[in-house]
Amino acid sequence: MRVAGGDVRFPALRHRNFRLYAVGQLASIGGTWMQNVAMSWLVLELTRSGKAVGLVSAALFIPSLALGAWAGTVADRFDARRAVLWLQILLGLQAAVLAVVVFAKAETLWLLVLLALWNGVGGAFDRPVRQTLINELVGDAELPNAIATNSALVQLGLIAGPAVGAVLIDQAGIGWCFAVNAASYVVLYVAIAVIRPADMVPRPRPAEGDQSVAAGLRHLRTRPDLRLLLVTLGLASLLAFRVDVLVPILAKDLGGSAGLLAALTVVRGVGALGASLFLASRFGAPSFTLLRNALVVLGAALVLMSIPNRAVALVASLPVGAAFMAAVVCLLSLTQLLAEVDYRGRIVAVWFVVLSAGVVAGSLLAGALADWIGSRATIVCGAVSLAAIAWMVTASSAEGAGAA
Repeated sequence: MRVAGGDVRFPALRHRNFRLYAVGQLASIGGTWMQNVAMSWLVLELTRSGKAVGLVSAALFIPSLALGAWAGTVADRFDARRAVLWLQILLGLQAAVLAVVVFAKAETLWLLVLLALWNGVGGAFDRPVRQTLINELVGDAELPNAIATNSALVQLGLIAGPAVGAVLIDQAGIGWCFAVNAASYVVLYVAIAVIRPADMVPRPRPAEGDQSVAAGLRHLRTRPDLRLLLVTLGLASLLAFRVDVLVPILAKDLGGSAGLLAALTVVRGVGALGASLFLASRFGAPSFTLLRNALVVLGAALVLMSIPNRAVALVASLPVGAAFMAAVVCLLSLTQLLAEVDYRGRIVAVWFVVLSAGVVAGSLLAGALADWIGSRATIVCGAVSLAAIAWMVTASSAEGAGAA
């Protein structure tokens, strides 16, 4: 796509390899979001407990806490394309087993937790390695655009996956959501398998003495800018970013069904898609100012979502999705671009470890708070926390600029 003056919008899509990845990613993400919505609804039907939803959500990210740092060394040292191919097999098998369990009507809470842990093991390695692959598909100059374009693909999947999932749940049965997700991994596997390695951007490997997790952590201690981004991510992930846990409970509290849950999720996805497309059409890296503004808008939208009215909750889902996505893209893009290339895999892995820690603790906290004070009051607590986080980003980034 071109604009006045001949500049290219969405420049990452100029690369054949990235276009192939995008096709597979869109199919896979649609299946993943379909499974996420179906899993939340399945757990609620099985247990009627917000804590149980939080427990299963936390299980998806617990492996990242134990394995995430070592996943970064894999991303820095090994062939990212081959690693991603093997990971699609692992993740696809998990979805297939989940489908078989549901079709056999053998699901229990603890079996679902174990299957979520399986998914989490694959995800712990898949996330940093896939970010490395994206970098190799386009190079540093177009990395922010590739991250934002990838986020747009995620949001297209977020829109399509839950919508199709709601139809499947009502018309065919919840097990088909997991079966379709298993098939989606085949599409991504084929897309990555036909990527041309010769067209990928060479990436320097770390020196022999700098390949360890400890070396990456030592480098991180010298970088206050990266530490600010990681602290911001961790604090926001504790509660403010836990909309995925709270929306199913909010839908129940508002007297809705799977249809309302899907509608809230889809509208949130539309907002996130708009933000992703906006960021993908920009040139250059996002700023700390954009990050702060996204956090402020997200807090205001969460307050609006807490109003006990279905229509208002649906409307508020749009800016919630947009601001959430803008904040996450800013955090991930800034982290990758500020990190030195030969440490990038390990720094990104720490980013996902921090995210996972926030998700694990935040999912349990959000579920417990929702059971105790209700979903709407829990959402307001998240909004209040964002005000403090936005102030911290403003003060710390201004201090860093002054010191520079």
